Amino acid sequence: MKSQEYLSNALQMSPHLVYPFRSETAEILEWAEAKAQNWKTKYYLGLIFWSKDRLDLAQKYFAACGDVPDYAPFYLTRGNMVRSESPQVALKDYKRALDLGSEASRTYHRLVEYYNERGELARALEMARAGVSRIPSSYVLQLGWAKALLFNRQYGASLSILDTITILPSEGARYGHEIHRQVSILSASEAMKNGNYPAAIKLLDKARQWPERLGAGRSYDVDDRLEDYLEALCYRKLGDRAAARKLFEKVTRYTQEHATDWGVHRLIAALALRELGRNVEGRKMIDDWVKRDPKNVAAKWSSLVFARERGQSQKLESEMRKGFRGSLLSKGSVDANFALIVEIHRILEL
Repeated sequence: MKSQEYLSNALQMSPHLVYPFRSETAEILEWAEAKAQNWKTKYYLGLIFWSKDRLDLAQKYFAACGDVPDYAPFYLTRGNMVRSESPQVALKDYKRALDLGSEASRTYHRLVEYYNERGELARALEMARAGVSRIPSSYVLQLGWAKALLFNRQYGASLSILDTITILPSEGARYGHEIHRQVSILSASEAMKNGNYPAAIKLLDKARQWPERLGAGRSYDVDDRLEDYLEALCYRKLGDRAAARKLFEKVTRYTQEHATDWGVHRLIAALALRELGRNVEGRKMIDDWVKRDPKNVAAKWSSLVFARERGQSQKLESEMRKGFRGSLLSKGSVDANFALIVEIHRILEL
């Protein structure tokens, strides 16, 4: 009788911060499941088998819980488990977690990410705004809102948020700075498109900054080629050819010093060479990249952009999108630097 009493008491306890993972614990839980079937024993067994990469058993136990649990993290966990293969099932679980009220910050964050991953950017923005409205003190939700605005190409509104939030620093937490840089550069690109070059220069200077409140310190070797190239274009438009030339040369010099970097910034370097009247060198820089990695989509796209093959570059971009609307920055499978330059090209036609 004592064991039954202990089991009853255990099942009445909250699952908060309970994360079983030992195989030996599974044996006890299976005994408990046979004595008194309860969603908590199934949930705990699911967690254990998931930790052992036994997804078949984990999914079996999670599915057996149905919609009985009144614990929001359960639905977040089950949604995370199935979202790749059953996105609509995951969405139902995320919404159920939100209805339960607890863990609201995590749930809003997960829903925003879910909609972003699926290219439903307007819904992601709506959910991000709702989350901040409910929990304005959460910097995670504030940052998610700023990202959603970025992905929906509302750069000014995104930058306004990033100018006010403080992100707790942690190892490798450069996401705050990266978003700040992306938004500043794209805001500058729009200012350039509208002919407001002084404002664009200020925004590009902002993009180079590393505010401590965004959770990361300045790196030792910072690649500012994109900012330098765009600023050079601004000075050229303002008639200051000496300042423009100095920046174009800075871009090419950095590229020469980092010759093993075969990323999309080679396009920026090639464009800078063309501005300096060294078109043949720029063309060779792109051709060498394509020869080295002929299947690289960024290299192919860069080659078309450098050759001013607008129709072909748009066709290749459409193939990358595969029906995905909005900014490619929201598409995790696309390199962030490449996505950023694609967005700039959309605005300015480099």
